[in-house]
Amino acid sequence: MPRRIHTAGAVCLAAGAYWAFELSCLAWSHYNGRQAHGVWPAVLLAVAIVASVGQGLQILQRSAQDEVKSVRRPPGKVVVVDNRSMTGMAVVGLSVVQATLFAAWWCVAEDRDLRLLVQAQASVFAAVSAIAYLSSYLSSSQRINFVGLFPWPLPLISGIQTLSGAVQMYNAFFTVENSTVPIWGSDASAGANLLTATFTLSASIFLLHGMVQRRAAYFRTNSAESTVLNNQEFQSDRTPLARRTDLVPAQLVDTPEYSMSWLSRLTFSWPSDMLRRGARGQLDACDLYSLDTDDEPVHNWKRYLRHRKPGRSMLVTVMFTFAPELALQSLLAIASSFVHFAGPFFLQRILRTIENQSEGVDMRRAYLDAFGLLAFTLCETMMTSQGLWIGRHVGIRLKGLLVTELSAKTLRRRGGGAWEEPQKDKAGEDEDEDGDMQSSADGKIMNLMTADLNRVTEVISYIDELYSLPLSLVIGIWYMYILLGPSAVIGLVVAVVYVPISKIVFQYTTRLETRFNALGDERVAAITELLQGIKAVKLFGWETQFLGRVGEKRERQLGCLRQLNIAWLLAIGVTLLAPMLVLVVIFSMYTIVFQHQLNAEIAFTSISVFQLVRIVFEFLPGILTWSVGGYVSLKRIGTYLGQPEMQQLEERVRSSNSLGFAGADLAWDAPSDAPTEQSSLLQNPAPSGFTLRGLSVEFPRGGLTVVAGSTGSGKTSLLSALVGEMTLVRGHVLVPVARPDNGELAIHDIAYVAQEAWLRNATIRENILFGEAYDAERYEE
Repeated sequence: MPRRIHTAGAVCLAAGAYWAFELSCLAWSHYNGRQAHGVWPAVLLAVAIVASVGQGLQILQRSAQDEVKSVRRPPGKVVVVDNRSMTGMAVVGLSVVQATLFAAWWCVAEDRDLRLLVQAQASVFAAVSAIAYLSSYLSSSQRINFVGLFPWPLPLISGIQTLSGAVQMYNAFFTVENSTVPIWGSDASAGANLLTATFTLSASIFLLHGMVQRRAAYFRTNSAESTVLNNQEFQSDRTPLARRTDLVPAQLVDTPEYSMSWLSRLTFSWPSDMLRRGARGQLDACDLYSLDTDDEPVHNWKRYLRHRKPGRSMLVTVMFTFAPELALQSLLAIASSFVHFAGPFFLQRILRTIENQSEGVDMRRAYLDAFGLLAFTLCETMMTSQGLWIGRHVGIRLKGLLVTELSAKTLRRRGGGAWEEPQKDKAGEDEDEDGDMQSSADGKIMNLMTADLNRVTEVISYIDELYSLPLSLVIGIWYMYILLGPSAVIGLVVAVVYVPISKIVFQYTTRLETRFNALGDERVAAITELLQGIKAVKLFGWETQFLGRVGEKRERQLGCLRQLNIAWLLAIGVTLLAPMLVLVVIFSMYTIVFQHQLNAEIAFTSISVFQLVRIVFEFLPGILTWSVGGYVSLKRIGTYLGQPEMQQLEERVRSSNSLGFAGADLAWDAPSDAPTEQSSLLQNPAPSGFTLRGLSVEFPRGGLTVVAGSTGSGKTSLLSALVGEMTLVRGHVLVPVARPDNGELAIHDIAYVAQEAWLRNATIRENILFGEAYDAERYEE
C-alpha cells in the first residue's frame, strides 16, 4: 500500500486530536463564563472529531488490507458503467473552492466566531481527504475492481455543513427582522455573498457525494447475444434432467442496486437500464439481474435458524430474523407519518400570508413555504417508497426461507398421520382410514405452500402500516385540536363510540377467517384424494359420489365466504361513517356552540388534515383484518413446523451388512425422541395406536422376500419402519450405513420404491428415455 495512505491516516488522526483540544478549550471557557458560543460550535467540533478519527482509522485499516476486491464479470458482451472518475473530480474541485471561500470569509469577517473557524477547518480537511482518496483510486491498476471511493465521513461533513448553512441562511435572510436583507449580488454584503456561496457549494458537494457509485456495474449490450450464450455455452455442465433456465443465474449480471450510488437507490434509478431495454422490446431471461446474496433463500434460512429456539413462537422468530430491516422500515414509517402532515402545515402558512395581504406580504417567506411544501412532499414520497421497497425485500426473503423450511420439514416430518388431529389406530394396510388422514395432511400442506404462504409474505411487506396508520391518526387529531380547540375533542369522543363496534366486527371476522381456512383445507384434501385415486374412481364409476363430496365442501366454504364478505361490509360501513360524522360534529360545535368564525385558514387546513385522517380511517380496518389473517396463517405454519419428526438415524439404526430388525418394537404414535438405549416397553409404554412388537428378522441379500398377511396386519408398516416412518421404541433397525465426505451418517445402497406412478412434465418419449440418448431401435423394442 502506498506510503501516502499511511500519511493520510496519520493526518486525519492528528486533525481529530486538534479538534478535540479545541472542544475542550470551548468547554472550559463556557464553564468559566468567559464566552458563550452557543451549541452549534460544539456540535460541529464533535462531528469533526468523529469524522476525522473514523476516517483515519478507516484509512489505516485499508493500509493493512487489500481494498481492491474482485467483482464478478458475467460471460458474454457487457458494458461497464462507472462514474467515479468524473464525479470524484467534481467533488474535489468544489471542495477546494469551498475551502478557499471559507478561508476568505474568515479573513473578511468582523465577528470571527468559533463556528466559522470549525467550518473552515472542516472544509480544508474534506478537500485534502478528497484529493487523497481520488488519487488513490486514479493510481490503482484495477479501477474496475476498486470498491468505494470516498469514505462515509466526507459525505457526513458535507451534510452537516449543508444543514448548518441552511440554518444560517434562514436566520440571516428569512426571519421577520431580516426579511429585506439582500441575499446575493452587489447590494448584498460580502458576508451574505459568502454565506450564500458556501451553502450552495455544500449542498452541491453533498449531492455529488450521493451520485458517486460504490463500484463498477455491468450491463448487457444485446439480448440476442445473451440468448445465444444461454443456449450454447456450458453445455458440458448440463444434466440430462436440467431445464433451459437452470444455468441462467450464473450468466446474469449482478444487480446494480448495491453497486450504484445511494442517491440512485433513493430515487430508484438503478434499474433504468433494464426498463429501457423492456421499452424497446421483450425482455429475455438473461436481461434480468441476479439476486443479491442477502435475498437468496439459503442465506435467509440460515439467519432464521440462528434465531429459532424451543418455545419461541413463529412470529417472534421471524421478527428477530428480520429485525434490522423491520427496524429501518419502522423508522421510515414513523418519520413519514410526521412528514405526511407537512402539506397542511405549509398550506396553512401560505393561506395566512394571503389573508394578511393588507398588512404587507413577505414574498420571500411565501416562496420559502412553497419550496418547503415541494421539498417535504418529495421527502415523504421517498421515505414511503423506501419503506415499501424494504417491505418487499422482507416479503421475498421470508417467502424464500419459509419455502425452504416447509420443504425441509416435509422431508423430516413423520408421515402416516393426520395433521393437527389425534392419529387414529394405524395399520400398514388400512387404506380407508390411513388414506383419508394422509390426503387431509397433503391438502393442508398444499394450502400452507400456497394461500397461507402468500398471505404471510404480503402482510410482512406492509407491516409498518400497523403502527404508521395509528400514529398518523393521533397526529391528525392533535393537529385538528390545535386548529379547532375543544371542538376536535368532542368529535374525538364521537369517534371513540365506534371503537367497541369495530372490535366486535373484527372479532367476528377473525372467527370467520379461521373457519374459512379450515373449510378450504377440507376442500383441497377432498380434491387431492380424488386426484390420487382417479383411476379407481373412473373404473368403479364413483364420479358422482366424489363430485358430490367436493361440491358439498365447496358449498360450505362458499357459505362461509358469504358471511365473511358481509362481515367485511359491516367493518367498512362502520369505519367509513366515522370520519364524515366526526367532521360534521366538529364544525357544528366550532361555529354554533363555541361561536367561532370559520376563516379560510382554519377551514381549508382542517379539511386537508381531515382528508388525511379519513384515509387512515378507511385503510386501518383493512390493514387490521389483513394482519389478523396473516397472523392466523403464520400460526398455522408454526403449528405445522412443530409437528413430530422422524427419529435421527443414529438413534434407530445399527450399522450392518444385512437388512432387518433386531428385537425391535416400533409404533406410529410414540414420540420421536423416545429413548432407544437400554429401554423397555415398561419404561416406554407403547401408545394405544398400531405397534409392531418383537421384530427380529433379517432379509437375505440378493433374494426376494415376500411378506404375506391379512389387511391391517402391518405389511406396509414393516416397510415404513425400515425407512424411518415409524418410531423405534426398543431394539435396533439393521441397515447398511456409510459416512460421506460431509461426515454425516447416511443409509447406503438402499432404495424404497412405493407403488405410486409419476411422470415428468415432458413428452411420453422423454419420460421413457429419462435423460438417456435416443436410440430408435432400442426404443421400438
